[in-house]
Amino acid sequence: MQKVYSLIIALVISVPALGETTAEQQWHSIKEQLAQLENCEETQSCPQDLTNPRNSFYLLGEQINEELDKLAEWQRQFGVSDESRALLHHYLIYPNEFVQTKTVQILAEMSADDATAEQLLTVLPDVKDKQLLVPLLVQLQRYPHLRQEIDGAFADVLQRGSFNAAKVLAQHIQPFLTAENLPFYQQLLGQLPENSAKARALKKAIDRQMARNKP
Repeated sequence: MQKVYSLIIALVISVPALGETTAEQQWHSIKEQLAQLENCEETQSCPQDLTNPRNSFYLLGEQINEELDKLAEWQRQFGVSDESRALLHHYLIYPNEFVQTKTVQILAEMSADDATAEQLLTVLPDVKDKQLLVPLLVQLQRYPHLRQEIDGAFADVLQRGSFNAAKVLAQHIQPFLTAENLPFYQQLLGQLPENSAKARALKKAIDRQMARNKP
């Protein structure tokens, strides 16, 4: 009888404790799984596609994204923490554009903060894939107070970025143009190769903005 009573007491005590630590337990599990996936080459545990070894890179990205989906759900349940935001910043610069795109999607659910903007601007010059660049640009629209930093990063991409990245950026730059920064982009246009795809797209955006600015 004493054993049964002790067991009941233990269960009563453990239930609220379990409720208090559920978030922590789930968080540790997500972190451990992500760490294992990142270090899979060292442990020789990376997912493999024996029919096409190139696909192994994408399989790893898919598995990381599955854990990032769990992280997103964790944040919906328990709220964003400094640690979860920092982990997403890490995967924003992870060398896999599928993982980066997933990370941007999750960041879109969260409140804007300058540390996130800094990471977005850090990764911007290296982005080549339109599927990542366009949602990244959408996120940068949340930071109008960082206009000067954004303009500088855009200039870097337009002048020295890949052909596709520069063209896509120029095609989607309209929301960032204002009466205040228009002279900056007009000067930048003069520094781009004449009649290049990025120059034509930037000129169209500038012309549209000038028309809007007319009284």
